[in-house]
Amino acid sequence: MIKNIVIVCSDTEVTNGAVQVAVEQAALLAEKGLNVYYFAGSGEPVQKVDERLKNSPNIKVISLGYWPTKHNPSRLQAILIGMYNFHAARELRRLLSTLDRSETVIHFHSWSQVLSHSVLKTAVKMKFKTFITLHDYRLACPNTFLFNNTAMEICELKPMSLRCLMCNCDMRHYSHKIWRYIIAVLQNFSLPEFTNGQGDIGYIFISEFSRKQLLRRIKAHRNQFLVKNPIYFRNRFRVNAENNSNFLFIGRLSEEKGIRNFCEAIHNTKVKGVVIGEGFLKKELEAKYPEIEFTGWQNKEQIHEHIKEARCLIFTSIWYEASPLTPLEVNAYGIPVIASDCSAASDNASFVYHSQKELEDLIIQVNTQDIKQLSIDTFNNFDESSTINYADNLLKVYNTPLMTE
Repeated sequence: MIKNIVIVCSDTEVTNGAVQVAVEQAALLAEKGLNVYYFAGSGEPVQKVDERLKNSPNIKVISLGYWPTKHNPSRLQAILIGMYNFHAARELRRLLSTLDRSETVIHFHSWSQVLSHSVLKTAVKMKFKTFITLHDYRLACPNTFLFNNTAMEICELKPMSLRCLMCNCDMRHYSHKIWRYIIAVLQNFSLPEFTNGQGDIGYIFISEFSRKQLLRRIKAHRNQFLVKNPIYFRNRFRVNAENNSNFLFIGRLSEEKGIRNFCEAIHNTKVKGVVIGEGFLKKELEAKYPEIEFTGWQNKEQIHEHIKEARCLIFTSIWYEASPLTPLEVNAYGIPVIASDCSAASDNASFVYHSQKELEDLIIQVNTQDIKQLSIDTFNNFDESSTINYADNLLKVYNTPLMTE
């Protein structure tokens, strides 16, 4: 019988979708009475701990206190711990040695860079039942996105091939790509169970979209499961989107998120655009598009206020996002979504576009037509079950025997 859940995640503060899901998972499983150990690389004193992790007596946070990689003042430390973090492996081993293997499951959400694959190797070596939620494509791709940030297009190269190594696809510098490639090689060499789909590891996909894209590129792994992510929403009510004029972008202001496409579309259609988020493109875009409101980073409460004033969310991501949370979060309140055709957001969007012109035509359509019925239908069709039943869905997976041969 499962009594203990060890959640392994890079951060204790919600900075992306993977951390948000990990924190939500911890809170929901703790409510079920399980003992939850949240094992993180970054946290106090260098990064905050989410309140949901602090508020439950059933959750114990073990944070190693490292800086997130991109903020680490020591480049040498960031490089070395990304390749193999001996400290993280030692601390996880210490924690696991106090837990009964027959009553414990380890669930990984993110580990590369800060924690490194050392923690995954430790879990497998100690023969604990282990699950990995595949928030991205790191099983195949060194940069995790299946996206060439130089060419600004989906990457179709054979993962980990010589052509993959030679391709300068990193958003920062080719040297960073080499570092990521070395990390992937070390991981694959030391964890054949990981690359061959063997051993006591279960692989949790978060959408059929992402499963299809990943399994096009690598051999099928054993022990596959589909568990949709929980969506953050309060007591639901329908926002009267038909009375609002704001077109929202919520996310990181970086190339792969398609923020340039959003800004250009807002500029050309002359509607009210609001950008919520931070990123290295923020200053450039603020200067180029003064008519668009850039709010910077906002917490959940502040984003909720913007949702109440939204007419539509535009999701312009140009990489194969596995299961973006934001489109579903706004759907919960009856806000329609216009999404690109290259991410899992297209599965639930009100409108899907295939070109910049189609995007702009759809914006004009949503801006000029009566969307009250569309908003009502979006609100009524939102499926709460994946969130309400998330903990139970996980427990069913945890109790499923894993094939090891």
